[in-house]
Amino acid sequence: MNPKFKAVPTNLRIEPINVVAKDEMCGIFKFTPRRLQKFADPKYYLLVFGALAVLQGAYFTYFIGIITTLEKRFAFRSKVTAYIMIAENITPIIACILIGYVGSRVHKPRLLSVCMFLVVLGCFLSGLPYLMYGPGLQILSKSSDSLEINSKREYCTYGTKEKPCDDNESVSTHPAAVIMFLANFLNGFGYIAFYIIGTPYLDDNVKKTNSPLYFSAMGALRIFGPTLGFLLSSFCLKFYEDPFYDPGIDPHNPRWVGAWWMGFFILGAAIFVFTVLLALFPRELPERFRSEKKDTKDEAEKEKALPKLKGMEVIDTQKNNYHL
Repeated sequence: MNPKFKAVPTNLRIEPINVVAKDEMCGIFKFTPRRLQKFADPKYYLLVFGALAVLQGAYFTYFIGIITTLEKRFAFRSKVTAYIMIAENITPIIACILIGYVGSRVHKPRLLSVCMFLVVLGCFLSGLPYLMYGPGLQILSKSSDSLEINSKREYCTYGTKEKPCDDNESVSTHPAAVIMFLANFLNGFGYIAFYIIGTPYLDDNVKKTNSPLYFSAMGALRIFGPTLGFLLSSFCLKFYEDPFYDPGIDPHNPRWVGAWWMGFFILGAAIFVFTVLLALFPRELPERFRSEKKDTKDEAEKEKALPKLKGMEVIDTQKNNYHL
């Protein structure tokens, strides 16, 4: 009896469906496109995280590069700038244990992104005093009194040469100091994120045999951070504080105030871009990057060979007893 339906040969192949765990999918919330999953790889994580390490490390040295310009622009004393610079060392003392406790229980890349967003906020806060006070055109005065440092007041308004300055005509610089202190405090979260969240995530998602290679690459990348900060400060200070204003003097003049604020916005924008990319990484990378298949196979072979060795020991013991 002929069947009604016959099998027709075809060249179509049935591909196996690869089921990816939700914790191993790139994306955020319900945004997990298929093309994005190829980036769930420790190499891409190293690239993004390394870029953030370089940019975050550049913040501190950039601040050092412009510190004398800030003292000139806002009449800060060295004691005030010292308080501002130690702010990012206070952050680990306060938040280190808390973030370390929370980091082991939540989505590490997203927690790392939150910390880096705080660094972005700190970068923009560092440039905020320029938007508040504007360029220090009063420093262009030829009077030697205009270069004296006062810890409480900004220099007098430009153009008041006929009468002496008083406190009513000057502007308090305390808000600028407080803002810079807060900005450096927020930048301290970047150090916490790097050592407590980012590095352990990399260690947990690569094979132990590959860990030294990844960590050495990470260390090499981070070294470029301080260099980038000094280069950026040198570049920005070549421009006058108001790039669209011609002060009539060159950068070698003692009254020159460079565009100290420009680098903060550049670093903040760059960190923001890489932070968004970092937030798309999965809670954990796929198993194939973490499993030690070779070691497991070797252990299985050793376990199979172990009974044979025990059997040989028993035979040798019986032979020795026989000769005795």
